[in-house]
Amino acid sequence: MVTSTMTMSVCMTSTTITSLCFPRYRSRCHSPVQNKIYFPRRFVSKLNIDAEDEVQTRVWNWRGYSIRYQHSGNNGPALLLVHGFGANSDHWRNNISVLAQSHRVYAIDLIGYGYSDKPNPRQIGDHSFYTFETWASQLNEFCLGVIKDEAFFLCNSIGGVVGLQAAAVAPHICRGIILLNISLRMLHIKKQPWYGKPFIRSFQRLLRDTALGKFFYKTVATKESVRNILCQVLGGVVGWLPPFPNITHNSLPFPSSLFCLYPTAKCVWNWRGYSIRYQHSGNNGPALLLVHGFGANSDHWRNNISVLAQSHRVYAIDLIGYGYSDKPNPRQIGDHSFYTFETWASQLNEFCLGVIKDEAFFLCNSIGGVVGLQAAAVAPHICRGIILLNISLRMLHIKKQPWYGKPFIRSFQRLLRDTALGKFFYKTVATKESVRNILCQCYHDTSKVTDELVQIILGPGLEPGAAEVFLEFICYSGGPLPEELLPQVKCPVLIAWGDKDPWEPIEIGRNYENFDSVEDFIVLPNVGHCPQVLSLSLSFSLFPCTCNVRVPLA
Repeated sequence: MVTSTMTMSVCMTSTTITSLCFPRYRSRCHSPVQNKIYFPRRFVSKLNIDAEDEVQTRVWNWRGYSIRYQHSGNNGPALLLVHGFGANSDHWRNNISVLAQSHRVYAIDLIGYGYSDKPNPRQIGDHSFYTFETWASQLNEFCLGVIKDEAFFLCNSIGGVVGLQAAAVAPHICRGIILLNISLRMLHIKKQPWYGKPFIRSFQRLLRDTALGKFFYKTVATKESVRNILCQVLGGVVGWLPPFPNITHNSLPFPSSLFCLYPTAKCVWNWRGYSIRYQHSGNNGPALLLVHGFGANSDHWRNNISVLAQSHRVYAIDLIGYGYSDKPNPRQIGDHSFYTFETWASQLNEFCLGVIKDEAFFLCNSIGGVVGLQAAAVAPHICRGIILLNISLRMLHIKKQPWYGKPFIRSFQRLLRDTALGKFFYKTVATKESVRNILCQCYHDTSKVTDELVQIILGPGLEPGAAEVFLEFICYSGGPLPEELLPQVKCPVLIAWGDKDPWEPIEIGRNYENFDSVEDFIVLPNVGHCPQVLSLSLSFSLFPCTCNVRVPLA
């Protein structure tokens, strides 16, 4: 079965799949049947972090001005992303790495916007500096000087007008354009009635030449005003490109993968009377359930969901007590053993039965890995396979403490849970500074610890009930250990481990490779505790695909 190469033929149909295996140096299957599904060996290379695949921020000198742009991807056609009015290249932050899997992607800050220079037209003596002609020249010269190739343009709002202008001026540079809600320029002077044109010109001069303009800008340039404007134009959905229609481009041969991005829907599921937040994307392929770690939530997978959704039905869940799921106080419901791996495992299995309505693969990080193993052990007919990313070793488990330390640990846990000391401790942890410091510890690449990530972790932690959940879990030193669950799991398990994890030492984690259920142990070089945050490469070939793939074994 194992040779120098292996052909994996996978057919995803409505028929029941009776076996699932991982290819490895030694062949290991759980039942001698003909219909098998494999986790492709390519997963190894997909998980290895390559700095060249990450998004890099650079500066280009254009006519003496500094222009900020972002770049990712080294293969495929060139693709230039052009933002709209008031925005910048960060507006494409959730799309760049997705597109970079099959394109050389560049996202530019138009001069005057973002972190590009903003020359004052009065000082340079050019009142017609900020025009579509200027920005079009910037795009074309960027293609010639930086990309050094023809490019496709992907443009939003006024960026669409810029892209069209650039293509009209230099047709040999632009290979094709995708326009996302291009600006109609409804305030253009040509679209105004004759009697309104003098008034418009006077009002424009008033804004530009008097203090009224500066006053107006100050009222707009506030968090509240920007949030209100974004809520108007985005319709409450931020951070994804809409799915492109499956149309044929005879005159514009766009790469087909540009038309394969999927939106992420945020939904609520009623579980045993509690509201559970989850996210869903993708309508085809096997079901894939993403399970976060301690203190996190489904937004921790924000950069992976739409990637995986291109070939899977992806679900990311907020475990009860975390994220934007309900946080019942165990004291009020009379159950001090509510926040346990048994509870969360039941949540996963009932989610598969009630929402997904199908078997699923589990992709789990940190304590989410223990939850996934517990769920698979309890209901082996539901879980088809598990990938564990830096699973929690549970080093503070009571069984791993010396006998003389156990009474002290229990006393300290009661002190935290039953006195004001616990709430005081939580207040010191639930701050932006503390969350940032903690994240910088566990992420080897601290550049990934952005304000957005800090808010993703901190925001739900400030909700009512979050402190009680936090204290309840850190005082939970019982329950199952990974080494106790792995022998009970019937489905195949793949373990991937960032070798720079300061909390879960890889030297100890390697011992899990010896369990029969574990098909492979993959080392992720220069990666910390949460690989999914550092890499968008958890992608298409991570799970069974619908085509024949010929894979050389390492």
